[in-house]
Amino acid sequence: MSQTPPLYEEEEIIHLSQENGKWEEYKDKNHIYDLNDSVNTTAEPLPDNLANIDEEDPEGHIREDLQRALKPRHVSLISIAGIIGTGLYLSTSKSLATGGPASLFMNYTIMGIVVYLTMLSLGEMSTFMPISGSFVSYAKKFGSESFAMALMWNYWFNDAVSVASDLTALQLVMDYWKTSDKGFHIGQLRYFSGFWYYV
Repeated sequence: MSQTPPLYEEEEIIHLSQENGKWEEYKDKNHIYDLNDSVNTTAEPLPDNLANIDEEDPEGHIREDLQRALKPRHVSLISIAGIIGTGLYLSTSKSLATGGPASLFMNYTIMGIVVYLTMLSLGEMSTFMPISGSFVSYAKKFGSESFAMALMWNYWFNDAVSVASDLTALQLVMDYWKTSDKGFHIGQLRYFSGFWYYV
């Protein structure tokens, strides 16, 4: 029984590791970090082999300000905040009434798989190359500057439109308690103005 030949990258790494100093040169050139060398679970700056690359520096110098200070509870709260949104409260009821529970469950499952695979890919990239900044840095590194710029502007436009969508959602939620009392409408206006001010 013949063994499966290793991938090209594995062959190249094996070849480079056998030669003196070539593997270190290959790691430095491709910004590969060995996470098993040292793991920093405190808020101390990362060692040189785990430091991130300064994207604004044309020389590609290394910055040392990345920290592993997030605890599991922080990651859990970030995950919950990403799940709960205005669409969950305003759109789910209409979708449930129109398509029924089975179609709603299927839609959530499909979108959950898509988001899971996207986050898995992003996690692989951030583990392979720890860079401070958003995922736009990876688009620039693995794609091109024009692709990263288009992605950045699309993401900004998405957030800009979301602000208007959230304000509309706030009005719809507050409109649930309809009344003819003028004081209630003044209070509603205060809530709306305060929300707009903080945004």
